[in-house]
Amino acid sequence: MSDFLFNRSSILSGIGSTIDLFGISPSYNMSKNGVDADRRDYQADIAALRADMVSAIALLELDCRE
Repeated sequence: MSDFLFNRSSILSGIGSTIDLFGISPSYNMSKNGVDADRRDYQADIAALRADMVSAIALLELDCRE
């Protein structure tokens, strides 16, 4: 599962969010519509699965060589 639609915050943005009295600082990864958001999230999920598969195959190859 990817975290594409969630913003990756930093320590400074976390500190700033405690001071933000008017709620103007939150930011999210925005998309034009729901279909576009779903497509981008699906692509991010497939990329994460692909990376996991490459890692698993590499470990299997190392195990088979021993």
